[in-house]
Amino acid sequence: MLIKMLTIDLSLRNTGVAYFENGELIKYFSYKTDKKMTSEEKAVFQIQRIDNIINILRPDIVVVEDTFAKLNMQTLKWLTRVQGAVYLLSLKIGADFELIYPASWRKYLSFKQGNGIKQKELKEASIRYIKDNLNIDITDDNICDAINIGLAYIKKCEGEEICTIPSN
Repeated sequence: MLIKMLTIDLSLRNTGVAYFENGELIKYFSYKTDKKMTSEEKAVFQIQRIDNIINILRPDIVVVEDTFAKLNMQTLKWLTRVQGAVYLLSLKIGADFELIYPASWRKYLSFKQGNGIKQKELKEASIRYIKDNLNIDITDDNICDAINIGLAYIKKCEGEEICTIPSN
């Protein structure tokens, strides 16, 4: 049975997207919102764009990076609203939906993280992981994060009966 997974590194500015079939990376891309848009306009744009992507790809599961408290409170509120809409869009087509914390997916991929590790270093590590493990040269850390979210979710599910994604 073909298992299709859509992974999203959600942002109001630059969202990374990756798509896997049976654990194999099939496509990846990012898209940006206009800097002149309000937060509400960016959120609506994100929801409409993700709705199109979900309806075209028809994934069995959608995995989204969860928001974290280090964000600006207004950004956090809008991203949480977008997450809720993505959850609803997933349910609408019968897809499972999962959130994964940044620290969790990085742990599955053995990223060095914690005190003293800056955000810039984590982004560089994400890019390097894709280059070293998939031999793909991508400079957009949002795309790399989306791919790594998928790779981590696959790794998380290895040997677990309850996960949607089978181990390879």
